[in-house]
Amino acid sequence: MKSNLQRINLQVDDYLDLLNLATQLGDVRWQKEITRKLEMTLSSANSSIEPQHRRADIQPFSSIDAPQ
Repeated sequence: MKSNLQRINLQVDDYLDLLNLATQLGDVRWQKEITRKLEMTLSSANSSIEPQHRRADIQPFSSIDAPQ
């Protein structure tokens, strides 16, 4: 289980790095694609993680303020 969580954490970190780059480049289409893939990764991870490992304070990405 721990290795699965580590893999998910690495994926999320990678997607966030790419999202940061896409934002700096001003590539809105790429930002939307990365955000969609990140949400899918988190949704999949959330369904496979045991309830005691889930964090209640994580908010959906749609609520994150990002430069337009």
